Amino acid sequence: MALPDSEAQRIAALRALNILDTPPDHVFDELVAYAAHALRMHGAGLTLVDAQRVWFKAATTPLLQAGERALSFCTHVVEAMQPLEIRDARLDPRFLAHELVAGDVGLCFYAGSPIILKNGHCIGTVFVVDTQPRKLNDEHRLILNSLAQIAAGEIERQYPPLGA
Repeated sequence: MALPDSEAQRIAALRALNILDTPPDHVFDELVAYAAHALRMHGAGLTLVDAQRVWFKAATTPLLQAGERALSFCTHVVEAMQPLEIRDARLDPRFLAHELVAGDVGLCFYAGSPIILKNGHCIGTVFVVDTQPRKLNDEHRLILNSLAQIAAGEIERQYPPLGA
């Protein structure tokens, strides 16, 4: 997927928050725990997508951790600035070789919603995953989208951009 022309500005907006590589935070931990519970999923996380990597601010399982941007499900959400639902990643050519899909974890399902700041930049995702093929219903989509909006507000509250 080709990067949008605004990618440099998006990265600058993310880095201005000074949130990357910060310690865990109970607010974000609770947010992803709620996402996994409410949607009855195996796991959930909150990612921030930097230039070359995807960094996890929160995750319900240690299997979900920082990795290469090019291999990440979340990259697709950030670049499109749209929610993404992959019902069975084992059938999606983009993710057949992904270590969480092809490896021991056996990840099948992914659904992510973009974290979009007030300035219009998408900096990451709130997502859920499962080891079984799944399909979100309308209520679950609403919950996931709402949690991404809550995450955006909390990030901007806790990490105001440098110079703001």
